Amino acid sequence: MAQALILPWTTLALLQAATYARLTRTSVLETLNEDHIRTARAYGLTERRIVVHHALRGALTPLVTQLAVDVGLVLGGRRSSPRASSACRARQAAGRGGLHGGPSVVSALTLLAGTFVVVANAAAICCTRPSIRERAYGDRPGRQQTRR
Repeated sequence: MAQALILPWTTLALLQAATYARLTRTSVLETLNEDHIRTARAYGLTERRIVVHHALRGALTPLVTQLAVDVGLVLGGRRSSPRASSACRARQAAGRGGLHGGPSVVSALTLLAGTFVVVANAAAICCTRPSIRERAYGDRPGRQQTRR
């Protein structure tokens, strides 16, 4: 049974990997043109440290948002291989409900899929939103600030 699922899983994984690679590249290139990156270069930091610690950190927001959308769609049964998930049965039930005059089944599954997308996006917002302290004082919690 699991051997029959390797090809659909690999296909879906490669499609998603291409999306995330393109999004990462675009976000990092945008971040590398910002002022704080130029300042880090002026301080003499190595290019690797600048990319890993500064550019990738700034590029994570779109990646986490895209991940939340994908998780919501997968849990809602919208993006999956028909043989790779049990969401196929839910789609079949929705099709039977729509064909036989049962709109409540279709409405319930649509509401469930929408709920997964909203919850995943709310989690992404909570993960990527800067804290109130960071916005107010410009520092991160736990990091010592030197006062002059």
